[in-house]
Amino acid sequence: MNLTLPQRRLCPASLPIYYGWVNVVLAAVAMTATLPGRTQGLGLVTEPLLADLQLDKLAFARINLVATLLGAAFCIPIGWLIDRHGVRIVLTAVTAALGVSVLGMSAAHGPISLLLGLILVRGFGQSALSVVSMAVIGKWFRRRLGIAMGLFAVLLTIGFIAGLLGMGAAVKVWGWRDAWQGLGWSVLSLTPVFWIFVRSTPESCGILPDAPPAAADQPVASEHDSTFRQSFATPAFWVLVLGISAFNLVFSGVTLFNESLLIERGLKKEFADQIMAILAGVGLIANMVCGKLATRERILKLLAVGLFLLVG
Repeated sequence: MNLTLPQRRLCPASLPIYYGWVNVVLAAVAMTATLPGRTQGLGLVTEPLLADLQLDKLAFARINLVATLLGAAFCIPIGWLIDRHGVRIVLTAVTAALGVSVLGMSAAHGPISLLLGLILVRGFGQSALSVVSMAVIGKWFRRRLGIAMGLFAVLLTIGFIAGLLGMGAAVKVWGWRDAWQGLGWSVLSLTPVFWIFVRSTPESCGILPDAPPAAADQPVASEHDSTFRQSFATPAFWVLVLGISAFNLVFSGVTLFNESLLIERGLKKEFADQIMAILAGVGLIANMVCGKLATRERILKLLAVGLFLLVG
């Protein structure tokens, strides 16, 4: 297959390694930066935030629910923006927006300002930035996508463990506002890094793709493929959605109010940060095991086993 590539030799093309691996590292950094928009990150500041704003847990849970649902809508336009502007521009812009949103949330002084800040942090963090960071890898890898995603998962776990422990210590030393503000500045500091080093596609910088795309005459659909409407109408779709939602419901509640749960069970709240870091490490192992099993077993069977363990 003939590919038309730029004639000039750009810096990425002159490196001794495939530049996609640089993008994998940067994608892991970007996903780690979603920490303030994730329940694990919010769980680190829940108790001091509630005490500072004089909110009860039920009110905060409702605010978090609304912010999570509205923030999820930020995922919808991100794919459209990536297709038209590339991951480099979108990643830089979303990271900057998340940093500013975290700074704004650190200045919240009531339920309304907290809700607005949390919507933006959830939207730009857990939703938009997660989509872009995954696209950074998808644009560069086809043949070695599995290896790239495995490396991404390992680096991400290390980043989350470091972030959870570091942020937990910062909250204890400086209080939630100063620690949250410092986190916002840290996220903002990543924007020039992403702008300088991230590249949207191999072809944009004179590099052959990881594997050639499928030929134009090669069929892309099989007799078992379904349209969106057909998939939406199948029982399997709703079983998967409800099963995954059940897990997220439990996990969000446990991590958001982890300190309260520990104290209620007679444990010290100082264990909270350590437990969150352990969860991240165990999650990596579980992802690897399930990823391997998913190549041999049915997804619904794995989901059933996972939910059974969750119930236990």
